[in-house]
Amino acid sequence: MKLRNMEKQADAAIRLGSLMAVLAVAPHFLAAEPITAVADVQHMVGTEKWHLKVMARDHEDRVTRELGSDDGDTVERKTTWFTGKHMASQETAVNSRLEGHRLTYAEKDQWSRTGKLEYSYRETNTLNSSGDQEKGERSEKRLEFGRLNKEVDGNWSPENKGWVDSYIRTVSYYKDGDVKCNSTERPPTNEKIEENWGVKGSHGRDKTVRTWDASTKSWTQS
Repeated sequence: MKLRNMEKQADAAIRLGSLMAVLAVAPHFLAAEPITAVADVQHMVGTEKWHLKVMARDHEDRVTRELGSDDGDTVERKTTWFTGKHMASQETAVNSRLEGHRLTYAEKDQWSRTGKLEYSYRETNTLNSSGDQEKGERSEKRLEFGRLNKEVDGNWSPENKGWVDSYIRTVSYYKDGDVKCNSTERPPTNEKIEENWGVKGSHGRDKTVRTWDASTKSWTQS
């Protein structure tokens, strides 16, 4: 996994020079605005500061596209909006300066009209000097009414040249918001655990746990 420095030490002149070099290749019809702020973005490995420049706005004067640089890599962020003030989605990609412009970091979030998070995705990749992917980590979450429904983590497999799931979690709920079932799975080791909560009584809900036994290919309950 590519570790990024939490605080950049380069001075403002170097940053501005890198940024203008990136913006030079932008379509001429996009009128860029002056740099007015720095976006602090939460990475999987910490907080990193990106200098982004507004490249486009919608008919309600809301920012829809930003462009910048991260030590020479290109950073692009796209945002969509619902009618009003709430964001509908925001997607950011960092592409390497290496030939092929391979993705080194990506994030995507989607919200409901009421502002609750419905989908979240994070991906961090490590490339070799040729731009080929050597390592990678990703995390994907789906939510409903602000509650987690499914979470899947994965790692990049150089041997298969594809993604392999490392952790899967699914959660279901009763109408009152109580958790009904929480299931976790680790595919590499074939571990599976299910936690279930029964009908609600005067004392609450009784919980049962069952574990998958890979050797007998059956569930054991406790």
